[in-house]
Amino acid sequence: MDLDEAWAFLNVAQGETLSNKLVRAGRAMNAGVYFVTQSSGDVSKESLKNNIGLKFAFRSTDTNEIKQTLEFFGLDSEDENNQKRLRDLENGQCLMQDLYGRVGVVQIHPVFVELLHAFDTRPPIKSEVDLE
Repeated sequence: MDLDEAWAFLNVAQGETLSNKLVRAGRAMNAGVYFVTQSSGDVSKESLKNNIGLKFAFRSTDTNEIKQTLEFFGLDSEDENNQKRLRDLENGQCLMQDLYGRVGVVQIHPVFVELLHAFDTRPPIKSEVDLE
């Protein structure tokens, strides 16, 4: 189950309760719940955070957000190399933590270029606008 803009769901009592139930029942049935949000702070409750198996974090330039994300991953948030790693991720790269707690940088490659264009939410570049 994919909960895009999870902050809206997690900011109400009913959404938080349902999220906890989905995560716990999902693990028992080998199903997954994906919380998609722009801030790791949106998934800050320990009971929920401790039951999330896979974590992905894309580039950020905000120092506070970077530190919060590193803490979410259980990494040293004051380590400048950790901060730099998250700050310097390129397009299509993210920091990933697997089910065993291992953390590394992964590169995302869409199977079809059409998928890349379909999910691209960036505003068009001036040269692309001129072509239309």
